Amino acid sequence: MHYKIVVTQEALEDVSNLSKYLIDTFKNRKAADDFLDAYDRQVEVLGTISLMISAATIVPDTIDARRYQ
Repeated sequence: MHYKIVVTQEALEDVSNLSKYLIDTFKNRKAADDFLDAYDRQVEVLGTISLMISAATIVPDTIDARRYQ
């Protein structure tokens, strides 16, 4: 099961601007492509991380665990 990840317009603009910055400032299209590939992979991972967290049963000592059962 994957969770839907919602990426805001502002976040997409930030990603795009960073990619453009790498190309324009450093003349490094490969770095921009690598960044975009890594970004896409991490968004995909983020969609599954809630499943990993929900599989763990970690309750901080400061929380009364009986209230959450």
